[in-house]
Amino acid sequence: SILLERSETELNYSKNLNKISLKLQKLYKEFYGGLSDAWLQVSLQFDAEAEMHKAFSSALQEEIVKPLKILLENQNKFRKPV
Repeated sequence: SILLERSETELNYSKNLNKISLKLQKLYKEFYGGLSDAWLQVSLQFDAEAEMHKAFSSALQEEIVKPLKILLENQNKFRKPV
């Protein structure tokens, strides 16, 4: 359950980073010149960071949480008859 919660937290963090990135993209359109380019680069970095956290969340879920859940369910099935 702890790993599942961590996975969900990473996914929520990714979504929040995407929201912030969208706000920064709006700022990018309001300014001109170097400041505009700087906001665009910050926005792109937020997008990249969000994508990494989303991938980590997915990998954590697929490679650790699901196999552990299946293992736990199988152990519980064998314990009941015994």
